[in-house]
Amino acid sequence: MERNLSIELTINEDVSQNEIIEKINGFWEANSESESESSLDEFTENNHEKNSGKISFRKLKRKIHRQYDMNIVHKYSTALDVFVRYIQCYHILYSESSYYCNCKLNMFMLPCMFLSTTCSVMASFKFNKIRETLLLSILNGIIAFLLAIINYLKLDANAEAHKISAYQYSKLKAQIEFNSGETLLQDNDPFLSDNHYVTEQMKQWDKHNKTLLSPEIFDKERARKYDELMTLKTQKEKQFIEKVEKIMVGIKESLKNIEDNNHFALPKHIINKYSTIYNMNIFLYIKSIDTYKNVLLNDLRNVKNEIRFYNKYMQNKDLQMNDSIKEKYIQLYKQKNHLLRDFFELNKGYTLIDSMLQQEIINIELYNKYWILFFIQNIIHCCQCCCGTKVKINILPSQYKKSSQIGYIDEDGEYLLDKVLRH
Repeated sequence: MERNLSIELTINEDVSQNEIIEKINGFWEANSESESESSLDEFTENNHEKNSGKISFRKLKRKIHRQYDMNIVHKYSTALDVFVRYIQCYHILYSESSYYCNCKLNMFMLPCMFLSTTCSVMASFKFNKIRETLLLSILNGIIAFLLAIINYLKLDANAEAHKISAYQYSKLKAQIEFNSGETLLQDNDPFLSDNHYVTEQMKQWDKHNKTLLSPEIFDKERARKYDELMTLKTQKEKQFIEKVEKIMVGIKESLKNIEDNNHFALPKHIINKYSTIYNMNIFLYIKSIDTYKNVLLNDLRNVKNEIRFYNKYMQNKDLQMNDSIKEKYIQLYKQKNHLLRDFFELNKGYTLIDSMLQQEIINIELYNKYWILFFIQNIIHCCQCCCGTKVKINILPSQYKKSSQIGYIDEDGEYLLDKVLRH
């Protein structure tokens, strides 16, 4: 139906606008799947569409996913890469916690060592005056007080526990990286790497056997060959998924052991400093992306149905297209363009999450390196709030930005990941 648009536009219309619509129409007709379906499971649904003129959400989702979804190998390998980045964030958290606890321990222990050495030297002398004896007693008291603080806060145990946890997270990260690479090697199997491999094999089989076999035998052998290939594909996918599930169970057990072996909470300073990483729920981000994809598909269905309605209305009424309808067509196709572009970018959802985590790590490194600039920026921000000025002054490094401001930017200058999280 959508092809009739370019034919109707040629009737008594402006040439420049015709070219615009024809280009838009030609682009989407060349890059979209045909509206007709031939499979038996879609027969009823197609009949309903023929009668109503509308495309269902289920069919649109099936068409989009069949054409643009990544294969199972890349999907699970990319998911493991996201876990690698997630584990790396926790490795940074516990490394920083160990460093922070060590700094506090040194702050108390070094003066204690110095004073203890001083008292040992002073004890070799014989003091006749009460003042020197009192000074020595005071120094011993300070030493005892500092040691009591260290023992009470358990700084040495804290630092050691966080150091061990950081080391275990580092080992787990290397293990997941190896598992991700091992999973990606399964890409050599065409049953797993190519979603259309069975269809291509059946086409080749039809080409070689259609002229050699009678129609009855051909249909029977073709059904048997198709069932054989699908059974083999299902078995390989099942084995692959079971392998990935074992990897995920191993990751779960490793994380549980790390948490059980470390009974000390992270320092409040580290939690506040790295609040984004600490409060991050990676599975919530994944669900948010999947939910937003369904929202985009629903909007796309509405746009396609509206285009179909206009086409059918113009055909039934045998009307020519006026300027208002032409403008409406242009807006609908632009909207369709934006929705499809957003959806295709969201197919890289795991990559977006990985980039977000990587940007958060970059922000941490920049903060540790240019903490003075961040301190000055906070002072400037406070002054601007007090003065009520709207002029924004930014002295932070250009690499520093909000972790969600990565990836695809639409024509309105809005980041796709920001829209997903806001939704």
